[in-house]
Amino acid sequence: MLDYDGTLAPLRVERDRAVPERRTREALQAIAVLHEPVVVISGRPVEQLRVMLDQLPVTMVGEHGWEQGEPGAPVVQHALPDDTAARLELARRAALAAGWKDQVEAKRTSIVLHTRGLAPARAAALERDGRTLWGRHERDGVWLEPVDGGLELRAAGRGKGEVAWELMQREPAGTLPVFIGDDATDEQAFRVLRPHGVTIRVGRPHMPTAAEWRLATPDDVTSFLLNWPVVVTGSPSWPR
Repeated sequence: MLDYDGTLAPLRVERDRAVPERRTREALQAIAVLHEPVVVISGRPVEQLRVMLDQLPVTMVGEHGWEQGEPGAPVVQHALPDDTAARLELARRAALAAGWKDQVEAKRTSIVLHTRGLAPARAAALERDGRTLWGRHERDGVWLEPVDGGLELRAAGRGKGEVAWELMQREPAGTLPVFIGDDATDEQAFRVLRPHGVTIRVGRPHMPTAAEWRLATPDDVTSFLLNWPVVVTGSPSWPR
């Protein structure tokens, strides 16, 4: 189970340019060929993930667990409560009224204030204002939390922890779960899975985490994935 941005793909200011390297996609393909279950879990919508990953035959979970797509199958969405949808829409309108149009990304189950690429002082001020503005919309059913490069106001009730646990339950007893992520949204999954498997935080070493292990960059994640078939098959000649 892998996060996307900052884990499989490097973080980019232009989000549509945040794509994995060819060898990363090949590594995921090789693991899937071995019938090892592979799941990408992201805040991005599933259809966007499918494009970014060039239709790789892996399970994709989007919007922090609110939608899921199996290879070759339609996307299945969990229904969003009406009051949650209304609260998110009010927050979106408030952000636009504040003049944040260029920084706001609205999705079905969340709204994101992007600050990556801004001058540090401007980013800090915008995030501070975002916490003030959106904090009034944070009630039962809606969470406000920092993400790498901004803030996200999103629907509660589904998250990477719930998704990781559900995915683990559908596998045979004794399956080793492995979760790799780089952001605060991945911490819930780390807490859920650490007693049962392998949890790896990607990125800055000083960031506190519930994960047991660390990798520094998405390149290190790719090296980890390239070694997976070698470990499973015992073949040192697997192409790298």
